[in-house]
Amino acid sequence: MFDTLVRLFGGDPSRETPISRGVLKPFTLRFLDKTLEARYWEDQRDGDLFWSRVVFAFLFGINCLFAIVDVLTVSEGLGTVLWLRLGLLNALAIFCFLLTYRPFFRRRHEWLLHLTAISHTLVYLAMNRVADVGEGTSFGFSLAVLGIYVLLPMDLIYSVSIGLQCTAIFLGVSWFGETLPPEVLIGLTSQVAIANVIGLFARYRAERFRRLDYINMRGIEAERGRYRALLERILPVPIAARLQAGERQIGDRFEAVTILFADLVGFTRQMAATPDAVIDMLNRVFDAFDAAVEQCGLEKIKTIGDAYMVGSGIPVPRADHLEAAAGLALELRRIAEGFTWPSGEPVVLRIGIHTGPLMAGVIGDKRFLYDVWGDTVNVASRLERMAEPGRIQVSDAVHDGLNGDFRLESRGEIEVKGRGMMPAWYLEAAG
Repeated sequence: MFDTLVRLFGGDPSRETPISRGVLKPFTLRFLDKTLEARYWEDQRDGDLFWSRVVFAFLFGINCLFAIVDVLTVSEGLGTVLWLRLGLLNALAIFCFLLTYRPFFRRRHEWLLHLTAISHTLVYLAMNRVADVGEGTSFGFSLAVLGIYVLLPMDLIYSVSIGLQCTAIFLGVSWFGETLPPEVLIGLTSQVAIANVIGLFARYRAERFRRLDYINMRGIEAERGRYRALLERILPVPIAARLQAGERQIGDRFEAVTILFADLVGFTRQMAATPDAVIDMLNRVFDAFDAAVEQCGLEKIKTIGDAYMVGSGIPVPRADHLEAAAGLALELRRIAEGFTWPSGEPVVLRIGIHTGPLMAGVIGDKRFLYDVWGDTVNVASRLERMAEPGRIQVSDAVHDGLNGDFRLESRGEIEVKGRGMMPAWYLEAAG
């Protein structure tokens, strides 16, 4: 039926109402999903409560303004009219405004709006009778009806119910409590009816846009959440947060960072024999490594083939970066010993560790990558390549920084490309 009406007025239901037809009831505009409906009102609660207070404050100001108009235009019963407007209606507006700050009424502001609308209708009728406005009574009430539909922050059905109740009270009193000519009553009724139709149309459109906007915002938030989760899987959490905050070039210098490289010995040979099985095994090994890195609170930088790179003390500096990296190296070696190649041969790990200053940041505009640069990285990589299978080779700087908390064995001096001869050590165990 709703699609038929859209076509009747020249619209395309496939374009104009794809969301509403699948999510909203066409006439009440409530969500088909009851859980979503409840969530919608929960999310709108604070905003509706705020606008309810705005309405009460607005009514107070309007009553004060019309009190001035009353003084200038009302001659008969002015004292009673002012008492009703400034005394009764403004007292009610202030009372309802204050009640919205009470916990009991925070979730029941619709009751207060309902009370305000009905009471204003009754008092408006009383003022008109006292002041003997007569034929001019419909104009002010028509504005009030429009205000009910347009201003009151509540459910569509509730606002329609209030509007019709107030209209029924007004027309009932006008038809049966006044001595107006029939043609005046018919004109009055027509004006009020038109005000209801216009108000209902405006309210319907506003409510529909409001609910569709809510759905769209939920979709946007869901996409943002997925983007944030993906970004945090690719980048360190602090770096992802900085990118989302608007930074586009991230480059930091760290004075004390430990870099660990790990490599699976014989990977190229195994890959040539059974590539699919080796890739599956490599994936399982690196998953176990990832869990160990996360448990140690360190940062996986990247993998290159079978090479696995970890940073300790970045992007958040830590005083125990050396100890944490050494502990992780022992754990990675232990994990690797629990795997075998598809050929049945044991997996053997080779690890190199060095510590020192470096630069770290995000490179790339479209494909983000958190990377590290500097001599510290180069030395750690070369120590790994020159280590014996199954051993953890560390530099003299790492040895000196561990301060006897780990057991190390001297390898003597080795020639490192770009550094010449330098002492090297093998990390054997903790303590």
